[in-house]
Amino acid sequence: MTDDSPTPRIGGQAGFLAWQPAPRRTEKKLWSAFRAGQQMDLRPDGNGRNGGRNGGRNGRVIPRGAVVRAKAVAAMLCAEPRPGQNSRLTLYGARITGLLDLSHARIDHPIAFRDCVFDEPIMLAEARLGALVLDGSSFPGLDGQNLEVEGNLGLSGISSSGMVQLTGAHLQRALRLDGATITGSAGQRVALYGDGMTVGHDFNAQRLHAEGEVRLVDVTIDSTLELRGARLANPGGVALRLDRAEISSSVYCDNGFTAVGEVCAIGAHVKGSVYLNKAEIGTPLSDPGLVAPTGVALRLVRTKIDGDLGCWEGFVAHGTLDVSRSTVAGEFRLLTSGLKGYPRAADLSNSQSAMLQLIGDPPPGVLDLSRANADFFKDSAAYWQSGNVILDGFEYHAIDMNWVTVKQREQWLRRAMEASKRKPGGDHDGYVPQPYEQLAAVYRRAGDDRAAHSIQLEKFRQRNRVIGWRRWYSKLWNYIQDGVIGYGFRPTRAFLWLLVLFAAGVVLFRYVSTPYSIAIGHRSFTLSDSVGYTLDLILPASALQERQVWQSSNGLGEVAAAGLVVFGWVLTATVFAAAARVLQRD
Repeated sequence: MTDDSPTPRIGGQAGFLAWQPAPRRTEKKLWSAFRAGQQMDLRPDGNGRNGGRNGGRNGRVIPRGAVVRAKAVAAMLCAEPRPGQNSRLTLYGARITGLLDLSHARIDHPIAFRDCVFDEPIMLAEARLGALVLDGSSFPGLDGQNLEVEGNLGLSGISSSGMVQLTGAHLQRALRLDGATITGSAGQRVALYGDGMTVGHDFNAQRLHAEGEVRLVDVTIDSTLELRGARLANPGGVALRLDRAEISSSVYCDNGFTAVGEVCAIGAHVKGSVYLNKAEIGTPLSDPGLVAPTGVALRLVRTKIDGDLGCWEGFVAHGTLDVSRSTVAGEFRLLTSGLKGYPRAADLSNSQSAMLQLIGDPPPGVLDLSRANADFFKDSAAYWQSGNVILDGFEYHAIDMNWVTVKQREQWLRRAMEASKRKPGGDHDGYVPQPYEQLAAVYRRAGDDRAAHSIQLEKFRQRNRVIGWRRWYSKLWNYIQDGVIGYGFRPTRAFLWLLVLFAAGVVLFRYVSTPYSIAIGHRSFTLSDSVGYTLDLILPASALQERQVWQSSNGLGEVAAAGLVVFGWVLTATVFAAAARVLQRD
């Protein structure tokens, strides 16, 4: 660089030669390497031959000869390039002193600071850069508001003791944050602030360690978001916020992903799948054995997922899963054994999924499926034994019938009625007909009318259970309908009653209490007369006229005759009531 080189200003600073009487030897070598497009390695075991050493940040030893002033670097990067030069800054192992301010800069050539230590935050607000790599470097914060980078932004393995701010940044390629450590400074609860950021390729933050909120509201990522093995901590607050995010591929929060705090993605749209396997989220209670009210661990309200939502192998949530009003176009698999939320373990109300599968043992809290919708529903037999599931308005086209019997489903529904009655804002007495109608329709659609009738019968029995004895007439009538004809779903029972009472009447009137004739001309009471007389008593509309011919001879016969008349009317009434109920249902 010559003396007549232009001295552009950046962040209020002058050019490379104007700001100091003379650059240091290391800075002159860096300038030569920069113009030649060569790297400069100032690490003790690198190419640079360094003399004495100074203590660096985070215990790192920095050679004395490896110190470079930030103003020199800024002036170098912003100097007017000469024609034909292939300038590139690639610096290893340096200590950058002072404030590196590249705000509003326009720099086309690539920039790479690898394993460098910065004494002050890096200022990149409104800058337009070709490519920037800070892999392995440490600094007390980075301000990249509205930063534009044509290539990759490399922050792999960085260590930042302050917030990394990338709000409104536009990255045409990838963002690399794998293995990074970001610790929010005192008074800050945000570690990574990326609201409104656009990433043209993948967002790789595997093994990221963040102390504070990772905030990515309104971001657009044109490929995957990878947080595998990441450890995010913001106890009592939000550890990861993805509200209204648009992600063109999948989200991987698995393989050791840990978030001490809430994971929130309200209104997000993921065009691939979301995986939370082998993940632990939420703020654990101080006493692991304590069952007490908890906050929210995962909030996916109004989230749209075009693929699958996987929360199965090794998934643990120390709080409620709020997936209400969300849509999963594929399979939603949920391991409920690891749900620690209480009193509500998971809220899936008004959600939609192609397949909803509950795996494992029921949690201590309630699973709320109110008004949820699934093409296919599958769970385990454990839910009819001890699970607390709210099924009010839950609709599904098919249900797994391989491992759970109809009797177990009846118990499952009874438990659902109890859970629904206990839920906050429950406004019924323990009877909701829709879950019974829904399950019966599924069995009927599968061609199992017997199972469908059994579920319908259980529905009316449940209704009668919740009716108090203050309405004894209604409760008694329901018991009669259940015992006589099974509310119309056990028609053979009425025939058996009719057959038994008919046989008993024939025997009683023929051999025990024989009626006598009241007609003109005395004749004996034969077996055929006993048959006709009994039928005439049982059938309310009989044309046999036997009661006008015979009269019971004693009190036993009178009581038996009256009983058969009453039973005949009751049987007829129950049959008509059941027929009307069945016709109305069909």
